[in-house]
Amino acid sequence: MISRPPVYIATLSALSLFSSMSFAQDAPKAETQPLIKARTLYRTGKLDEALAAYQAIIARDPKSGDAYAGEARVLLKKEKITDAEAAARKGVEMDPKSDDAHVALGEVDFRKAFIAEAQQEFVEGLKINDRNARALLGRARIFRSISLYKHAHDFIVLAHQYDPTDPEIQRFWLSTLSSTQEISELERYLSGVHNDDGDELGHMMSYLSLLKERSKEPQKRCRLVTHPEQANMPIEKFMDGPNRYFGIGLKVMVNDRKTNLQLDTGASGILLSPKFAEKAGITPMVHAKIGGIGDKGLMDSYVGMADSIKIGDLEFQNCMVEVSEKKTALDSNGLIGADMFDRYLVTLDIPNSKMQLTPLPKRPEAPAASPKPAEPEILESDSITNDSSPQDRYVAPSMAKFSQVFRFGHMLLIPTSVGTSTPRLFLIDTGATSNLISPQAAREVTKVNGDNYTRVTGVSGNVKQVFRADKAELRFSHYAQQNQDILAFDLSSISKHTGTEVSGVLGFTLLQMMKMTIDYRDGLVDFQYSAPTVRR
Repeated sequence: MISRPPVYIATLSALSLFSSMSFAQDAPKAETQPLIKARTLYRTGKLDEALAAYQAIIARDPKSGDAYAGEARVLLKKEKITDAEAAARKGVEMDPKSDDAHVALGEVDFRKAFIAEAQQEFVEGLKINDRNARALLGRARIFRSISLYKHAHDFIVLAHQYDPTDPEIQRFWLSTLSSTQEISELERYLSGVHNDDGDELGHMMSYLSLLKERSKEPQKRCRLVTHPEQANMPIEKFMDGPNRYFGIGLKVMVNDRKTNLQLDTGASGILLSPKFAEKAGITPMVHAKIGGIGDKGLMDSYVGMADSIKIGDLEFQNCMVEVSEKKTALDSNGLIGADMFDRYLVTLDIPNSKMQLTPLPKRPEAPAASPKPAEPEILESDSITNDSSPQDRYVAPSMAKFSQVFRFGHMLLIPTSVGTSTPRLFLIDTGATSNLISPQAAREVTKVNGDNYTRVTGVSGNVKQVFRADKAELRFSHYAQQNQDILAFDLSSISKHTGTEVSGVLGFTLLQMMKMTIDYRDGLVDFQYSAPTVRR
C-alpha cells in the first residue's frame, strides 16, 4: 500500500517552490570520519561495503540521522525502494534536525513520484543547512520535471559549487556546459571513480563518443531548413488486419527513401529498422543501446547521420537517427517521436487522421525561443540543452486550461487516478497499443490475476509475466475511462531509467479517441474527445 498520498502540481506553489535560501540556522554538524568513509564507499560504487559501514554507524549511534540518510541512498541506488523509505523515515524520526535525513527522504519521495512531498523535504533540509548540495539537486530535478529550466540550471550550478565531487551532482552539472566543455569534463568524469552501474556507464561512454564525432564537423548540426509558420499533414493508420487499428504514423523521407514511421509520443527522435536504414544509406557513427518494454534488457543499436529528413513541408538536415542492430518488435520501418516537432505546438487529431503544427505562444517581452529539434535518446540529456539559454515555462492565457505534465526528457507523465486511488504518474504513449498499469498500482484498487495467453512485446522483446486487473477506471486531466481487464506488468525498468515511478501507460486504445495538443516547451497537454468527422 502507498504510505501517504502524493499531491501534485496544484500544491507545489504552496510549498515554497521559489522560496529564498535565507534561513535562520544553527551551524551544520561536523561530519565524523566513519560517515566520511561510508560516503566515499557509496560514491565509488562499493555499495555493499557502504551499506555495511552505515549500518555499523547506526549500531553504535541509533540516533544518527545522517547514517540513516546514507543507508537510504545506498538502498535507493540498489532499487530497494521500500527499504530505502524505511531507512529515510527512521532517520527523520530519530534526528529531526538532520538536514541529510530530510533530503534523503525527499529523494525517496521523488523516486516514488510523490513530487510535492519531495519538495517539502528538500525545503526542510535547506532550512536546516542552506548549503546542502543534495537538497539543491533535488529541487533542480523537480524544477526540471515541471519545465522550470532556468531555475533548474541555477540550482544545479549552485549544488556543484557546494559539492563538486558528488557523482550524481556531476552528471547533472555536465548538461549545463557547452559541447566543448562537456567533452572534456565527461572524459575527466569517466576516467575517475564513480558509482554508475554498467548500463549508465555504457550510455555515457556512447554519448561521449558521439559528442566527439559531432565535434569533428561542428557546422553539421541538426536544423530545420524550412520554416513554415504552421503545417498540416495527414496521419497514416497502422493496421494489423482489416479491423485492428493499433497505431498512427507519418510519411517520412530519409535521404530520399520513402517510408511510414509510427508516430510515438513515448519515443524520442527517430529510430529506424536495420533494413530500412541500410536502404537509406545510414552508416554507423557510434554503437549504443536502446531499451523499452520487454524483458531482454537493453538492445544493440547504432547512431548514424541522416543528411535529409522530410516530413510534409518540413525538412531537417544533418540529424542523428538511431538504428536497431537487430530485428525488434517494431511493426513498421521505425518510430518517430512527436518531440521531433517540439518547436511547434503539436496537435494530434487522431480520430480525424491529421496532425497540425502551429506557433508556440510568444513569451511576454521576449522573442519566442527556438529550441533545437529532438535527436535520438542517446543525445537526450534529460535536461536543459547546452546549446541555448535555459528558460522557465510560460503558460499563456489561451492555454490556462491545459494540463501540466511532468516531463522527463521526451517522456510526458500525467497524474492519473486508478479508481478511487490517489494520482500516480502515467506515460502518454501513442506507441503503446493498449492502456497498461503496474501490478503494484493495480493491486491498490482491484484484483490482479495472471494471464498466460496474452503476448506483450516491445523494443526490448517479450514481457514474460503478464497480468490483468479486473476493472479499473482511469481518471486523467478532465476525463475518465472505464477499463475492463486492463493489462498489467512490471514497469520497474522504465521507472529506474526515468528516475521516478511510472505506474502505467495511457495507450492507443484511449488516445485514438482524442484530439491531443502538446506543448513540449512548457510541459502542457490538452485533451479533447473528438469523434471522427463523417464525410458525405
